[in-house]
Formats: sequence, C-alpha cells, structure tokens
Amino acid sequence: MNPINKIVFGLLIFILFLSCEREVSTSPELIETPINGKLYIESEPIGSMIYLDGKISGKKTPDSLLWLKDTTYLITLKRPLYRDTSFYMSAKIDDVISAKINYHDNPKMLGRIKCATSPEGAEIVFQGEPTGLYTPNTITGLIPGNYTVSFIKEGYRSKVYDYLVTSDETIGNNIALEDTTVWVTYNKTNSGMPENDLWAVTVDKNNVVWIGTATSGLVKYENGNFSTIPMSYFGMEDVAIYKMSVDSSNTLWMGTSQGMIEYDGINYHVFTTDNSGLPGDVINHIAAHYDTKVWVSTSHGAGVYDKSDWTVFNRTNSEIPSDVINVVNTNVSGEVWLGFSRGGVAIWNGIRFKPFTNFGWASGPTASALPGNTVNAIAQQSDGLVWVGFFPEDFPGGGAGGLTTYDGIRWSNKYIGQLSLEINDIVVSADDTKYVATPEGLCVFKEWGDKRFYRYENSGLYANLINDIEIDRKGNVWMATSAGITKLKIK
Repeated sequence: MNPINKIVFGLLIFILFLSCEREVSTSPELIETPINGKLYIESEPIGSMIYLDGKISGKKTPDSLLWLKDTTYLITLKRPLYRDTSFYMSAKIDDVISAKINYHDNPKMLGRIKCATSPEGAEIVFQGEPTGLYTPNTITGLIPGNYTVSFIKEGYRSKVYDYLVTSDETIGNNIALEDTTVWVTYNKTNSGMPENDLWAVTVDKNNVVWIGTATSGLVKYENGNFSTIPMSYFGMEDVAIYKMSVDSSNTLWMGTSQGMIEYDGINYHVFTTDNSGLPGDVINHIAAHYDTKVWVSTSHGAGVYDKSDWTVFNRTNSEIPSDVINVVNTNVSGEVWLGFSRGGVAIWNGIRFKPFTNFGWASGPTASALPGNTVNAIAQQSDGLVWVGFFPEDFPGGGAGGLTTYDGIRWSNKYIGQLSLEINDIVVSADDTKYVATPEGLCVFKEWGDKRFYRYENSGLYANLINDIEIDRKGNVWMATSAGITKLKIK
C-alpha cells in the first residue's frame, strides 16, 4: 500500500470511531408556551384610539389587545375634542379581561357654552329649539361637538353662531346685537342679497321693493324675503341696472347699461336702439311716475315713450343745452325736468324746454346763479318748490356742487356743509322731509335749519356711499348703497 492510500484509510477509520462514540437523541425538542393574555376594551362613543403603556396600538374601540404578559398595563384612550382617559388593566394568561369606558358619565368630559349679548335679554335657541333661557346664561352638560345657537330679541337683528365644544371647556363671547328699530341693512352676509354693490331702488304700488344691482340682476324684496331675477331671464348678460321707476299700472321700468326693460312681473320687453326709437342704449335715468309716458335720459338726448311711439329731444331739435342728460324728473304739475352734464337744467312745459345754466356758461334770461352745471338729482316738494342736486366740476370755471331750490321765480343755493357737495339723489316724503343721498352719507331735513347727518359711524349705514334712495308706502326710506340695501324706519 502506497503512502497516500494509507493516509486516506486512516482518516476513514477515525471518522467511523467518532460516529460510534456520539450519543444520538430520539426524543422531541421542548417548545416554549406562547403568552396569551388578552384585554378587551370598549368605549361610548366608539372609535377611540387605544394606547398601551404610552404607545399607540393601532387599534380603536371596541377591540382587543393580544399576546399580553401576566402583568399590569396603562391603557389610554384618545379621541378628538375629548380629554384623554387613562386607567390600569391587569392581563392574565389564557383569560380575557374587559373594560368599558362611557365618556359621558364623567362630568369633566362635557363642555359648556356661555351665552351673553349686548343688550341682555335675548332668547337663546339651541339647535333650532327654544330653550326657555335668556341671556346672560350658560348651556351646560354638552357632549363635545358642533352646536348652533341663535339669539333673538325684538327690535334687534337675530344672530346665529356655530360653536365647537370641547371637554371641560367653556366657550362663548359677548355678542353685540344690531339695533334694527330704526336702521336695517341687508347684504350678502346677513340676508338673501346676491351682492352688495347696489345702484338703484324703487317701490311699487304693492309696497314691493325692487333693487337694481351692478352685476347680479334684479332683486325683489317682498314680505321679508329676497329673491333674485338674473338678467339672463330678460335675455341679457353682464348688465347693470342704473335706475328704475314704476308707472300708474304698476309696471316696472328699468334703465340699464344695455337698454330699457319693461316688466309687469311676468312678461317683459327690452328696448334698444336697434329695435326702437330709444336715443341711446345706456340709460342714465328713468321716470314713469306721474305721466302716461315714460321719460328716459341718455348720453344722446332724452327719449319719451307713450307706450306705442318714441319722441326724441336733443340739441338739434329742441332748446336743451346738451345731449348728455344725467337725470329726468316728472312731477304732479306735469312739468318734466332734465338735469345735464355741464349743461344745467331744463324744464319741459309740454311745448318747449326752458333751460337754466350757471352764469359762467350762459348769459341772458336763461342764465342763473346755479352752483354748477352738472346735475345728478331733482325732486319737488308739495308746495311746488323744486330741489336740484349738483356735482362739483373739476375744471376752470366749474361749479362747486351742492343743492339749490327753484320756486318758479328765483334760484336759491344751499350748501350741506358736513357732507359731500356731490349729490347723488333726493327724495321728498309726504310731509316734505327731504332725504339727500351723497357719497359721504345721508342728510335729512324738513326745514333747512334743522339738518341731521348720518354716516357709517353714527347710524345703521354699512357704507357712506348712497347711490339711490326711495320711500315706500309706509314712509320708510330705502337706500341703495355700496354695502347693501339700507332701510331707515320712519315712525
């Protein structure tokens, strides 16, 4: 046997020897028994996150925590708006330990709403139901969540607030109620108004208030409710309503940026320069109160519609000093007044116009000491005295603006003083009280020496800019402003 074979043979003998010496076990290996403690946790309300010893378990009530040791654990339940709830539970091997937590059995889980108003004594309505409580008071024992509370007091605008109640907290604040015994303003925030930028207002024979907006169409206010008629109803788009008037048959006439609309509440007809004798499509003012005819003022003259035909007055066929007419007014005496841009005023007596202009613009019998030549408003009181509102003219020789009166013989200039010299509108009530609308507030007077001034700061006006003004059948004054429609209650 060669040397290599001897070595291999020796290794085989050694391995066989070791195999014979090793003890071979035939019994099965021992397996460690798993821990099987179980905690079952419920809550009312359900859905609370379960934390075990400060660590999130990923489970929500009702659910079980499994494979727990025979020991005591800190359980914490968490849910939005509620206080955390912590307690100890001891797990037992091969047993189920249960716990149920009712949040609402713990008074500290409940919240409160403090109800306070200025003035006090407002009725508290909770979730739409009367509580029998009045401010100041506190609603207690509330399950965390969202609640609605209304505050109602006669003579004041009702307020509605939404509150988010959390555990063991008192929320609420002192709510200032808006006095509506004299002033009431309606806008997008507190009513059904579609927008706040309002340019026109009028009242029909049924005391329905009609409101013209800058972009949202025609608004109807009847029996305390607002409804909107979009301009698409009249086959028009992107149309502003500048002025409105109601005739003797209770038909509403609207002057818009794209023509005139006749509307009886159901049917309508649109007049434009394309389909009628209307002198211009932009209607600056409209008057239909005292005449069977409808008068409109445009930047291309005045138009008169007798329900069948049109007559147009301009510089080429009449005595008027300008074709740009800002305002038209008809009165009970049958006169028609036109107010011009840089042209003064003119009176139609049924045959011809008699113009009046500032001294700086004309001479002779028609020249008058007017405070300007740009007229925005005209109204007449019961004794025939006519009030005319002017607009300041910013150019050399331009008028100062303000008010003037005409008694059929002479002109008498007035200056409001505390408010703007820009007069946007004038109305006269049945008792000859004058209401003058300006961009800086409202002036009210019956006699010139007893003027009252109302602005945002000292009244229920939401804005000083008043574009149009009207008196309803009950004597209340309605104002179209840049911040909604304001009613001044007259008692």
